[in-house]
Amino acid sequence: MNEKKLTFKIAIAAITIYISAMGIGMYLMHNVFEYGYSEPEMVHVMFWVEIILSLIVIVTVVKFSSWKDVGFGEMVPRHILWIIPGALLAIILLGMVIIAINKQGLSSSEWLLFLLVGVTILMVGFSEETMFRGIALRGALTSNGLFVSMLFSAITFSLLHSVNILGGAGVGGMLFQLVLTFIFGFFMAPIALKLQSLIPLIIFHFLWDFSLLVAPMVSVDTTFMMLIFTPIEVVLGIILWISMRKESVDSVKIAV
Repeated sequence: MNEKKLTFKIAIAAITIYISAMGIGMYLMHNVFEYGYSEPEMVHVMFWVEIILSLIVIVTVVKFSSWKDVGFGEMVPRHILWIIPGALLAIILLGMVIIAINKQGLSSSEWLLFLLVGVTILMVGFSEETMFRGIALRGALTSNGLFVSMLFSAITFSLLHSVNILGGAGVGGMLFQLVLTFIFGFFMAPIALKLQSLIPLIIFHFLWDFSLLVAPMVSVDTTFMMLIFTPIEVVLGIILWISMRKESVDSVKIAV
């Protein structure tokens, strides 16, 4: 008999460990290895940090839950439509990066950095989605209502990025990022429940973060895409939250 049970307290403990590990990684990256936050070269350190973060996620799931129970269930395909607008913007941005690469070319060392960024960001997508749209959200649902649980997921995901100040991010930039990541979490939490699978969210998260991080390598400006993407997140997030009024905690648990 499987007696493993993910609880709200376990989720809080896992999040605390995860954010603390990220904070230590950011501090070492900036103050010991002297890489700046948002520089592609920071992945020389963050690659190893993401391995640790992914292990924290894996141990938490294996020890206290199951992959299905944290959100790796059978996907409901019709809800993939919610992430198509953002995914299209990420693909367009990635296409701009590819065009710039064809024009400028990359050295062998730049190609290696490009590859390392890709592998690191893939781990980011896996660990962050599983922790915050999986463990945090599903753990909160064991003791709280649907809206409180989704809000908890969004807030903790936003708080994760507060440690970026240890990696050299300015206070103003960090506060702005907290707002943006809260909006992202606000948008993603109900999608995670509707889709019943985190895999599309991991892919989307990877596409978006990877495109943003590699764009500066070839002098592609991402400002315009951010100005488009953020309002889309807000509008779709509000629609999703309103639609979730018809849902209940029990129906979400049964669906998973």
